[in-house]
Amino acid sequence: MVDNHLTLFCLVNGEAASNAFTIKTPSSNTVYDLKELIKAKKTNDFGAVDANKLTLWRAFIPDDSLHSAIIVNALDDKTELRNPWTRLFKLFPESSDDNTYIIIQRPTPAPKRDYDEDAESSSKRKRFVMYTLKDKIEAADLTEKAVVDGLSDLSRLDNKERASLLEFIGQEVDRTDTFDSLSSTARACRDLSFQELDLISTPSSTRLPVVGAEDLYVRQAYKDLYSEITWKFPDSPRNRGWRRVVVTGTSGIGKSVFLVYFTIRLLATSLDDNPPIVIFHKNGGSKCYVYGGVSTLRYGDIEDFRPFLGLRETWYLVDSSPNPQLVEARTVISASPKTLYSEMNQYQEIDKRVPWRYYMAPWVLEELERCRGDIRDFQAVTKEFMEELYDLVGGVPRYVLEKPKDILSFDPDDYAGAKKRVYEYVRLAIDFVKDPLKMMQYFRQVSDSLEVSGHLLHRWPSDDHNDFHLEWASSHVAEEVSKSLHDAAWKLILESLITDTDGAAREVMFKTYVRHIFRKGGCEFQVKDLQDGTVTTLEIPPSPRVEWFKEIPALSAGALHIPKQCNHACVDLLLASRHLLKVTVYQKLDIKGPTFSTFLDSLIRQNWINPSDEALLIFVVPSEIYDGFRAQKYLNSDGNVYERDPQQLQRVKQLALKIDLNPASTGQSPGIRGSAY
Repeated sequence: MVDNHLTLFCLVNGEAASNAFTIKTPSSNTVYDLKELIKAKKTNDFGAVDANKLTLWRAFIPDDSLHSAIIVNALDDKTELRNPWTRLFKLFPESSDDNTYIIIQRPTPAPKRDYDEDAESSSKRKRFVMYTLKDKIEAADLTEKAVVDGLSDLSRLDNKERASLLEFIGQEVDRTDTFDSLSSTARACRDLSFQELDLISTPSSTRLPVVGAEDLYVRQAYKDLYSEITWKFPDSPRNRGWRRVVVTGTSGIGKSVFLVYFTIRLLATSLDDNPPIVIFHKNGGSKCYVYGGVSTLRYGDIEDFRPFLGLRETWYLVDSSPNPQLVEARTVISASPKTLYSEMNQYQEIDKRVPWRYYMAPWVLEELERCRGDIRDFQAVTKEFMEELYDLVGGVPRYVLEKPKDILSFDPDDYAGAKKRVYEYVRLAIDFVKDPLKMMQYFRQVSDSLEVSGHLLHRWPSDDHNDFHLEWASSHVAEEVSKSLHDAAWKLILESLITDTDGAAREVMFKTYVRHIFRKGGCEFQVKDLQDGTVTTLEIPPSPRVEWFKEIPALSAGALHIPKQCNHACVDLLLASRHLLKVTVYQKLDIKGPTFSTFLDSLIRQNWINPSDEALLIFVVPSEIYDGFRAQKYLNSDGNVYERDPQQLQRVKQLALKIDLNPASTGQSPGIRGSAY
């Protein structure tokens, strides 16, 4: 393997980012090797410190913080480099952000065990440095209730007493700390209906943690998931498995923001006599914030608060921590696919012992438009520019709103710079796809590829959010990837479609192949009527003109129309005049009747379909399910099959089109005639 060299920007904790220095090192070096290089370069700072005693963090520092002192404990986006033997190429892929730094933290001096008398204490009692939980229980005047036979037992306390005990554990939190804003915001929201609340704002100018703004746009998904979690997490000890959930999905869609929403809502809807204990385990390390209702907030290491994690009443919220605890507390873990499968993290036990995995969906354009209109900071991004970025990179607010906002807030006219910054991640990922083996790693979601492949392939949840399938981030991405693939890559895709009949990427690979051969055209396929079994054929003209659509366009004879939005609710392709093509690899594909009826109305208005004619809904399927493929059911607005289909849907004829993958994999036509790829 070629040993590439890395140039890493390093910074001593507490110094301004403008004081950063560089370390050049082979990518095959380990974290420990990096510590040795740092010590050798900064002998004045670390000459008396053993290299293995240094703590290294990988952290993101915004451009606007270059002249401010950087305190690692105050950073949200950071990851501790714990394993000294991890090789650097695993931690720093070629697509690493320019704002990624190595923060060097000196070892913490050991505390002195001495007792001090506080003459100013209003209680006139001796106060001392507390080293044990029993010391802290005594300071809170709870010994009689919480200590039995010399052992502490917090289960004997109610939540109000536990909140009072928290005041003696960890550190105070300053009002300027963004996590303090969760308490003040919860207090301000106490008289509001959260089911109707689409925007949460801090009562002061303090920014919310993770969100990085004064306002939080509330997705309907947040409301639904909050209700589902609080309903599913019973107090019975027999249901431990269902007191934990991993919230995952495409990176950058707001999974961590959900934890902020969850905390605010939980605190706001609680009673002062029964305050919830909420432990918010921060991203990238062992530090956490702990709430005792809206009146108590403490900060410290997760180990400081471990006794509370053993209580079934405690809420434990984990924001991509590398070492989440599997404990008795009601646990909500937010983690991207990269975090779940990273070698840096210990999620094997999570995978085994947490049966509930909730996949959150990427954003649709309408959500992004409402968010941009509601959040003051995002209004630096115009509606037209946001839609342009959405068509390029898909429904991820981190790239469609947050990153362009950062650039346009500084220079309102720098649209070219904002677009370049957003698109560079996609461009790098597409460049990797030119290697067929890399491409297959993307499709198979190999752990080492997740950071890059997430820019191309988004995870869309099933209706119950317990599973997912992959879709291209956007039609633009699908187009660029398809153009970059050569015969060897198409052959690998076809072989994988034949051998892997149950992978999450199977449908997106099949759709990519179908779109490719339909665009090439000059082919003919067998089609059967799903009502009476009559067999006919469908011809695709050579090199049909391609038109992309957001709204249903005017009828254009001979053109192949492709939705701009991947994961379109109704079709994958339109072929004039009345052929509606839906590509699938599944035997069962229930269709949402109201949505499909609205789509049919649009086709009629644009003269694609005569009101008296049948629309032809053609399911494009692989040959192994073609013979057994049956007419699909329409679902009403409640998600149930219609007892009797509406008149509009009765005029739709369903058919199936066969794509034969086996001959195509050997270079022959997948249909009656036409090229393999």
